[in-house]
Amino acid sequence: MIDPSYAGTRHPRFDAEVERGRLRSFAAAVGLDEAVFHDVDAARAAGHPDLPVPPTFLFGLELERSQDTLAAMGIEMARVLHIEQGFVYHSTAHAGDRLTFAPVLVSVRAHRGARLQLLATETAVTRRDGTPVADLRQVLAVREDPAARDARSTGGCLVRVDPAGLAVGTELPELVPPPVTRAMLALYAGASGDHNPIHIDSDAAVAAGLEDVIAHGMLSMAFLGRMLTARVPVEDLVSFRVTFRAPTPVHARPRCTARVVSVDPPADGSDGPRTARLDLTVRLEDGPVTVRGEAVVRLRDTGAVPAPPH
Repeated sequence: MIDPSYAGTRHPRFDAEVERGRLRSFAAAVGLDEAVFHDVDAARAAGHPDLPVPPTFLFGLELERSQDTLAAMGIEMARVLHIEQGFVYHSTAHAGDRLTFAPVLVSVRAHRGARLQLLATETAVTRRDGTPVADLRQVLAVREDPAARDARSTGGCLVRVDPAGLAVGTELPELVPPPVTRAMLALYAGASGDHNPIHIDSDAAVAAGLEDVIAHGMLSMAFLGRMLTARVPVEDLVSFRVTFRAPTPVHARPRCTARVVSVDPPADGSDGPRTARLDLTVRLEDGPVTVRGEAVVRLRDTGAVPAPPH
């Protein structure tokens, strides 16, 4: 059992450099084809000082230190399941930025009796001058019994919206990303730094109570970010979060849908851009819902909605 007195612990702050090479590797691993994520000239032409950080990239920068923290608490990564992940964005980070991460373990609580404990962590990310970049929130489930067959992960993707013809209730076109493969999981593990063995080692996955490896939850959220930034400039992403409800096994093919639930004026009453809130669902073909979540994007008059990628 994890001592509940850990709740409220402020873990050591740390700095991380945003490197161009790692940004390009990450973009390639999750299928971000837009030139703005690979080509510095294209990024600058779009108004960025350098390559912008994809929506879920900050999680990877935090991951190595968070794994060290879990190890210090006596928690093996094979016992950890990623349940929820959320981002609130304040500004866009770019290659060359040096970012400061300030994590706080906000709660430790039992779930399903003694079999699981849920750890919620909130992390403020800032630049060296103190400018806020993003707030991250994650919930991890730690299994007390490594053999317990209780796994949650995900696979998914999302869609973008455009002011043209947008209305509450609009069903955006379904998106079907490629089936999950072992090669895909290996590439993502290398690009993100998430080497939890249940995603890449069949023997370790079976020992953890799974039938085989399952997709990283954050790979699915990266698909979601890829779909968003194919249609919304990364600086117009206000927030998005997901809950991982069921595992996505290797070879599975997720199907992704999004529905507009509100179109809202600026909260401050200004003449700024409206925002759209989308409900997101990912379901496996002939299988369960694996992900539920939401995204909030700014709406700008950018013309017609392009056809969604497949």
